[in-house]
Amino acid sequence: MGIWQAFKHALDPSPQYGEFELLETETGEPQNLFARPQAEKEQPIEPGKATVAEQTGLGENEMIGSALDGNLAAMDRAFCAGQNSDCIIRRFRIAGKVRAAAVYLTGMANAALVNDFILRQLMQKEVLEPNGRTLTRCIVEDRLAVGDVSCERAMVTLVEKVLDGNTVVFVDGEREALVIETTGFEKRSISQPTAEKVVRGPQEGFTESLRTNITLLRRIIRTPDLVSEIKPLGGENNLRLALVYRESIVNPKLLCEVKRRVSKVKMHYMIGEGMLQQLLEDRKYAPISQMLNTERPDRAAAMIMQGCIAIACDGSPFVSVLPITLSNLLNTPEDVYLRPIYGSITRIIRYIGVILSVFLPGLYVAVIMYHPELISLDLVNTIAQARRMVTLPIYLEILFMLFIFQMVRESGMRVPGSMGQAVGVIGGLIMGQASVDANIVSSVALILVALTGLGTYSIPLYAMQYIVIAFRLIILFSATVAGLPGVVAATVICFAYLSSIKSFGVPLLSPFAPKTYSESSNWWRSPLSARYGMADYTNTKRTKAPKNKKERAEK
Repeated sequence: MGIWQAFKHALDPSPQYGEFELLETETGEPQNLFARPQAEKEQPIEPGKATVAEQTGLGENEMIGSALDGNLAAMDRAFCAGQNSDCIIRRFRIAGKVRAAAVYLTGMANAALVNDFILRQLMQKEVLEPNGRTLTRCIVEDRLAVGDVSCERAMVTLVEKVLDGNTVVFVDGEREALVIETTGFEKRSISQPTAEKVVRGPQEGFTESLRTNITLLRRIIRTPDLVSEIKPLGGENNLRLALVYRESIVNPKLLCEVKRRVSKVKMHYMIGEGMLQQLLEDRKYAPISQMLNTERPDRAAAMIMQGCIAIACDGSPFVSVLPITLSNLLNTPEDVYLRPIYGSITRIIRYIGVILSVFLPGLYVAVIMYHPELISLDLVNTIAQARRMVTLPIYLEILFMLFIFQMVRESGMRVPGSMGQAVGVIGGLIMGQASVDANIVSSVALILVALTGLGTYSIPLYAMQYIVIAFRLIILFSATVAGLPGVVAATVICFAYLSSIKSFGVPLLSPFAPKTYSESSNWWRSPLSARYGMADYTNTKRTKAPKNKKERAEK
């Protein structure tokens, strides 16, 4: 008996229940702590059964029988109805004569629809007249006042329909069951996007409901060729995703590649598009994303109209769009809603903020440490006066302030409610002023880090801000080691690395590298009247833009 077990036994010598633990016990002599274990490395646990057929033990081609009790027994085994209080198996008689049963999951199905439009109508005493039809066909055509009703025979399909919130009705003596659309689980209503603030444009954002997200896209793209394919996500929890695209303009090779990658996904569980994105991307360890995550339906719809594919996952308020370019990560839909001159100014300011956020700390360290002759003598004296009592080196000073800024930012985001903004503002002021008064950092470094943070906040996508932080640290480290030559070398290496990344076959730096046709400039907002056709980086069916107004009028 160990010391801890002896201590527990002394405190409670006669426990009411026996000891219970899940840890395995080992026997034999203890091994040397410094000896290298000789046992082979344990293999990771493989993902479990990822399909409904494997999880329930039902065959893919197993059909329902004509006996009601046998069909209900199979559903009972599939849903563990003996222990599962959510699975409702309601037995009744159709027209008071034929035995039947309705199977649904409470909470997933709308109980009012089941009671009023299924049970109430089927239990009426009116006699059904077959007229050469099966009983199930008579029920569908003459009795049920529900919009979406179908007949299925495969047992696995019926289990999947119940999991989706539908109601399955088995009829004694019939070899097909009725699948009735009764989905009615609670969901969040449509609200404004939280991660992507809307200045001008639609105030609706995606929700956690897959069907609602598809509807939001269809409200914007009202074309008959808009296709939404619903597929399993590849985890044991049988979550679903939807591939949304336009059949007439999507690249068939791109669509086949996306479907191939989705079919290869196999995990223990899948929560949403965040996990799926990491499994679908080519470069798993790349700092920059190869898919665009957005909660704005107008943004996703605009990219679908360009030939892209949107992936919506059940339970996630974000939609992933692919393929993308670097300009897709830096531009916003507001650029199109504003007038050309204001949209261009907004883009230029945003790009300047990105450049300052990436290069400003590194350039400051490189110039002060290695090239002070590049700045005026007055500025050198001002910086020297500000750093007169500071003991930290310049690079550690900047790195320390960047770390404090990131901590204040994260703490402000994690604090619930309106206290987050107060924590961010008060924490930044107190930490910055206290650091300057304690001679840990200089006031010049504080101003520089503040400009860097403002440049980071000008980036519209939250995920893109972390990418900028990663490149900023690379530039800062290179400037600390080699000065301006290090900054130039790091910049060239970063651009070379970005040019090697592809988003599902599309170079990330297109339409600049390689040069492709684009209907407008990515640096400023051209007038809408000058746009004709669409960008061709997805290699879809494009029409080349006319050269002048006369050709545009003829088109």
